[in-house]
Amino acid sequence: MKLFTALKDIIATIQAIPKACRATIATMPSMSEAIEQERLKEEHTIELKKILGTNPTLQNLYNLVEKDDKSRNMFDSISLGLSIQTQSRALLDFATPINSWNFLQTGGDSVHYSFLCDNGILDENNPVIMTVPCGKTLNVIVAENLLEFISLAYVNGGFSLDSLAGGSIDEYCDKLDNSTLKEEIFEDESEFWKEVAKERKIALALIYENFEIQPFKSPHKDRLLHLQEKYIDKLKYSDEYIGKEFPDLHPQRFS
Repeated sequence: MKLFTALKDIIATIQAIPKACRATIATMPSMSEAIEQERLKEEHTIELKKILGTNPTLQNLYNLVEKDDKSRNMFDSISLGLSIQTQSRALLDFATPINSWNFLQTGGDSVHYSFLCDNGILDENNPVIMTVPCGKTLNVIVAENLLEFISLAYVNGGFSLDSLAGGSIDEYCDKLDNSTLKEEIFEDESEFWKEVAKERKIALALIYENFEIQPFKSPHKDRLLHLQEKYIDKLKYSDEYIGKEFPDLHPQRFS
């Protein structure tokens, strides 16, 4: 009888809590979930330290981008928002090759960049894959290693890389060969875009100061075609990518 009365009192107390508060309590993570999240965060930090320790160019880029919030925002303005995958934090899309290691996301249309890696180890000397899940061509090899990728990002300011997968390859390469993309001027003269343009200039200057930027030989389209011919057939895909859910999608060639 006492137990029944106690249960009634508990139920009455819960019912007395406002609905909004009950909803908040219901959505709060449990203690076990919070502990698990903290464990994964710690594992990610340890794995990330190991990855950076064996990839000096990536370490240098990470130090620049992740210096503070201001730096992160500044490098986001040239689409260099690092998001390095670890075993405890996989960042994959259905279109992402399964033999790749994600290290960067642009923040737009789920566009992201990965290293080709068949041995399960991130290596900055491996080719860089651009994945555009909503693009006409889902995957393009854009550079043979991280330094070439950084040089490419410097030349065009990080913008328009995803146009490679949008069907405008000739236009993109023409701009790239003429080094006009990094001089792009916003038509919108609002204070916001003026500030973004200022951040881009600072970020590009830091890239130039901290890395041995490689010059590109014209026409750049020849280089891109060479990279596709050399590496595109090495990409491997999940069953989701080539399976029944996406019957019209298949490993697409760049031409």
